[in-house]
Amino acid sequence: MDEGYIKYVQHWEKAPIVSNKASTTLVAARQTLFQLGGIGVYPNGIGYGNVSIRLPDNHFLITASATGHLPFIGVDQLCEVTRVDITSNTLWCRGGMPASSESMTHAAIYDASEHIQAVVHIHHPQLWKRLLYKAPTVPATVQYGTPEMAQNLGALVREANGQGELLVTAGHEDGIFSFGDDMQEALTLIQNSL
Repeated sequence: MDEGYIKYVQHWEKAPIVSNKASTTLVAARQTLFQLGGIGVYPNGIGYGNVSIRLPDNHFLITASATGHLPFIGVDQLCEVTRVDITSNTLWCRGGMPASSESMTHAAIYDASEHIQAVVHIHHPQLWKRLLYKAPTVPATVQYGTPEMAQNLGALVREANGQGELLVTAGHEDGIFSFGDDMQEALTLIQNSL
């Protein structure tokens, strides 16, 4: 099983994240998703779920890699993604910890519509089974954390005209994405579906 591992080339600069409105919003949203069980850790120790918020200059703030097991996080467990090149499978970021393994996918969703301000990725077996192939679904042949996953999810967002809805990843078991014009919209899509 290669779930939870970073598959892209990462250029990470260890640097502090400043506490501000975006980081406060992100930490609060992550706490809500942790309490709902959408972010956590499997019995084998692999963490799942992440959340991000758009920043100026095509940057975004995302929960860091290997933080799913933490009941609470702070700015030290966030990372700012400053550049992504999906074609070369490369990402640049800075923060207290490296960016999430799904950061490239978040980038593709943001690239699909300038209106998207927040992206949520959870794992929820019951909701996943209920939505699989009923909601827009990435094919089972597409693995998580790959350029193909990013490209497929970006295409689904464009098909939805950037309007918030749930997206399912058939090849990334239990994986569901939501997005919205703000964090509350992205969270509400998840909460109303559980």
